[in-house]
Amino acid sequence: MRQRIRGVGGHVEVQSAPGEGTSVGARVPAITPGAREQRKRPTGDSTLDRR
Repeated sequence: MRQRIRGVGGHVEVQSAPGEGTSVGARVPAITPGAREQRKRPTGDSTLDRR
């Protein structure tokens, strides 16, 4: 689980105490760093500017 979450730029936190159980939390970005770069519009692309 840790490897997969780290692979997308997130992190895992595990807390455990005897007799109290275990809590697992994970945070992952909505957009991975690589996907963020792919989503940027190329310079000079006027197709979206025509309205």
